[in-house]
Parts: sequence; C-alpha cells; structure tokens
Amino acid sequence: MKTENLQSKRIDPKISTGIVHRLQKEGMTLSEIGNKMGGVGHSYISQVKSGNRSFTMARLLMLEDELDRPLPIIILQGAEEIWGPEKLKQPYKLLRQWLNKSAELRKRWKL
Repeated sequence: MKTENLQSKRIDPKISTGIVHRLQKEGMTLSEIGNKMGGVGHSYISQVKSGNRSFTMARLLMLEDELDRPLPIIILQGAEEIWGPEKLKQPYKLLRQWLNKSAELRKRWKL
C-alpha cells in the first residue's frame, strides 16, 4: 500500500472512538495516546473520542509500533468497546488468541 494512501485512509469513526476508550481503560491519557501516534495533539484525540474525527491507517501503524501490539488486535479491541455484545465475545476471544500467538511467533522467528 502506498504511503499516501495510508495518510488518507481512515477507519470507521466508531472503531476509532472505541480504540481511545480502550486505551484510556488501560490507563493512558489523551495526550499519551497522541504522543504514541506521532505527536498529535490532545484536541485531535479528544475529537476522535467524541466521534467527530477518525484515525488514519498511518496513525494506527504508529500506534501499533509504540504499543508493540498487532494492528488487528488494536482494531478488534476498539470494536469490542463499541459493539462487544455477549454473543460476540467468544469469537473475539478466539481471534485475539490466534492473533496474539501469531505475533509471538513472528517475534520469535524475527519475521
């Protein structure tokens, strides 16, 4: 994917909002979240949290690197914050386990 596409490609605003909520549950402030996304301001993250803006893929890739967490996990956790009804918890759990194991193997094998 070209870099310019990553700069303009935005994800669903609800998932973006969910990601912010999830990271706050983990103890991060809006400013800390912004710093992990290339130094974006507190106001930008606040707008994302309120649903008025959404993250670009480029920002999420920065977050992935900073958190050392696979991007699919970050997106899934954001979706869980918004749409995590009980009936979806088990499929999410299984997918999360598979993605986490995949990430562990990539690190071990340095892929």
